[in-house]
Amino acid sequence: MNISYLANAVVDSITVLSDYYRKDPFIKRLFDSDVEINKLLASTEQLVISLIHTKEGAEGAEEMTLDLVSEYIERGFPYVSVINCIDKLKNEVLHRLPNITVDERDNILSVFEFIKNHVSQGYIIKELTTLNISPFESFSNDKIYINLTKWMYKFRELTISKSYEQALLFVSEPCYLQNSFKSLTYKIRCVNHILCSNLERSHREFHNTAKDFVFAMHRRNFITAYFLLIDLKNRLNEFVRNIEGTLIIFRDDAENILFKFISDIVKGPGEKTLLIIGFKNLLILSSVYSRDEIDEIFNKLLSVLENFSDKMERTVVVKGSGKDIFVFALNPPEKVVPELKLKLEDFHQYVSRKFKDIKPDIVTAGFRLEPYIDISEDEIRKSIYHLKLKAINEGIDECILGKRKRISLIKEINKKYRDIQLINKLLHEGKVDLYFQPIFNYDSDKYVFYCLESLARMVVDGRYIPAGVFIDLIHEMDLIERLDEIVLEKLSYYAKYISKVTRKVSINASPHSMQFEAFREKLVKTCEDLSINGICPIIEITEQSLLESVDIIEEIGSMCGVKFGVDDFGVGYSSLKLVADVAEKGLLDMLKIDGTLIKKLKESETVAKIVKIVVNIANELEVRCVAEFVEDEETLNMLHSMGVKLFQGYYLGLPQHLTTILANKITSETN
Repeated sequence: MNISYLANAVVDSITVLSDYYRKDPFIKRLFDSDVEINKLLASTEQLVISLIHTKEGAEGAEEMTLDLVSEYIERGFPYVSVINCIDKLKNEVLHRLPNITVDERDNILSVFEFIKNHVSQGYIIKELTTLNISPFESFSNDKIYINLTKWMYKFRELTISKSYEQALLFVSEPCYLQNSFKSLTYKIRCVNHILCSNLERSHREFHNTAKDFVFAMHRRNFITAYFLLIDLKNRLNEFVRNIEGTLIIFRDDAENILFKFISDIVKGPGEKTLLIIGFKNLLILSSVYSRDEIDEIFNKLLSVLENFSDKMERTVVVKGSGKDIFVFALNPPEKVVPELKLKLEDFHQYVSRKFKDIKPDIVTAGFRLEPYIDISEDEIRKSIYHLKLKAINEGIDECILGKRKRISLIKEINKKYRDIQLINKLLHEGKVDLYFQPIFNYDSDKYVFYCLESLARMVVDGRYIPAGVFIDLIHEMDLIERLDEIVLEKLSYYAKYISKVTRKVSINASPHSMQFEAFREKLVKTCEDLSINGICPIIEITEQSLLESVDIIEEIGSMCGVKFGVDDFGVGYSSLKLVADVAEKGLLDMLKIDGTLIKKLKESETVAKIVKIVVNIANELEVRCVAEFVEDEETLNMLHSMGVKLFQGYYLGLPQHLTTILANKITSETN
């Protein structure tokens, strides 16, 4: 073929291509002027003609093609647009050479295939250079991400350096991610089996695509390799999305997922360990340091523990829903705890450097989980948190239970949980009633009613259970105000019946309830209902609450003229001056000697002296002195000899329902 004739065909075709570039709105946007279009096409023309003269594969042809590609890439030409332009140029050239032989035609086609192949190579280098993954910032330290990044950098390094044989070996061998899929962390995360199956599938697929890509590169089939590389990037992105899917699900419900996993895995062989690590003095820290500072402290502790789990096989660290961290290991405590203590020294050193005064103090609590046990995720959650609080309350830094104590604790917690449910239900439904225990006055060698003390009873399946059985839980659940309100409602309802038995009734009111204005208004209303029925109410408060509520006591006293009794007097809380001030204002009706003193009266001369002092104080203040917990005749006689006039206790009268008290009264009057 006449080379000059072929070159002219190329030049004419370039002119046609130039018109095409100027008319195509997308391509035209990539250039600032027609001059730049002409410059790029001149380079393309020079490349094609040079290849025609030097034949395919001649020295320098590949470099010339890559130099031209760099111009296309620099201008932002999409790969497909460049290939289309080369095909258009090829077709224009062939159109202008209708009479060439088959061999000549094949030669021209080979030149353009060479160009397209090495254009693809240039774009592959560009794609490889920019190959990257961008995980969510909060997940950037995740082990799967880290291992994927390591794999990707190594893969990119080998392919860019044209080490194709090494690259084939690299993508064919088990990758760094295989260890991630075998890890305890990954097994716990895979609560969504469909998502994890997709994750493992996309992992296999991007490996297979990577092998096909490297093989195509090794065969210098760059056009196929380019499309395989684009497919590989898509599969990597799918893999990353699947990772993020599992992480998001786990992050949003990590604690529950961990407990669910543990409840399943402990049914199998092998001893295991579950620990909770938290701050003993979080409340104090929160009052001293800002939220950001506390977050920094917590994140440092979390970082130390995650570093520990990285170095300990078969161990995982999970951030709880609050400022707690869980450590779970497929090993017994003796293989976990000593190493954990050593690692926590890093945190203690950090604390010592950063804080001078109030320092974060941590507690570790947990269980040894023996093989083949049956424990629900709910039992795990409740028991581990309960154990942490127990350790904090008892001032223990480390509390790790074995089987017997763990089972005992779970029984205790389950009972508490059932009691909580029961209390909630009873108070919600108002299933509270009153019992009344008499206080007797010794007068003329006989005991007569002086007062009835109202006592709350929870009504459970027709049985009356003293509220004191549940009182700690009622306070813990912040339901004491509700209980006190129901008692007031019942007193208002029973007022006309109480009046048939006595003219005085005492009401127990918690200091917590009296802090609320709405409750005080209800208390005043109940006192008015009692007064209307000829009953003088006495509000019993503890010795300690007198100190805390003296202003409220004076407010209530002035509102309805009610008087007060001080319960549990003599245990050392009160200021005698304050008691005297309340008595002087006419608000004090009686002092109740603390029951613990009465119980020890017969055994201790010191206690007897204290009781005499309380009796003398009452006499000096001109208020009545009441001895409760009188359980036998000997105690009664001793108290009587000390000058006590009012008595209460099982020896004299049990707490009873008002209907029983009324029935007994009617019977005694009839007799």
